[in-house]
Amino acid sequence: MFRNKLDGARNMYLISSNDKGGHFGKAQKLGTGDYMINACPMDGGDLTVDSKGAATTVWRRQMEIYLARPGNPEIRLGSGRTPVILRTTKGNAIAWQQENAIQFRSPDGLKTFSLGKGQYPKLALSKDLKTAICTFERDGQIVVATVIL
Repeated sequence: MFRNKLDGARNMYLISSNDKGGHFGKAQKLGTGDYMINACPMDGGDLTVDSKGAATTVWRRQMEIYLARPGNPEIRLGSGRTPVILRTTKGNAIAWQQENAIQFRSPDGLKTFSLGKGQYPKLALSKDLKTAICTFERDGQIVVATVIL
C-alpha cells in the first residue's frame, strides 16, 4: 500500500504479488474520493491480509479515517490520523488518533471507544490470540493498553 500522486491527488493504492515479489499486478486505488493536497501528508495507513489473501486497509483522507477493501467503496470510521489495523480471530481491530485520544474499534465493528489521551498507536495480538495490545505515546511516555477480544 502506498500514497500515490496523480493529477494533484494524494490517494492510497494497493499493489500485490503472488510470487514473493517477482511480479506485481496493477495498482488499485483505494476508495472513491480524492485527497487533493499539494504536499505529502506523511500519514500513510495500514493493511492486513486474511488467509485467503484478501486485503483490508485503513487510511486517512484529509482528517477522516477510512476502512476499505480493494474494489469496494470506503467506509468512514471517524475523524483522526495515524490509523492501524490488526487481524484477529474475530475480525479486524482498528486504532487511530482522534484529536488527542486513541480510539479503538472492536473486531466485530460494533463498538468504538477511547483508550485515553495519546498519539501514534500501534497494535499487536497477544500470544493466546485473545487480547489486543495497543501501545501509544502520551506526554513523552509509552502507554500499553490491553483490550480483551
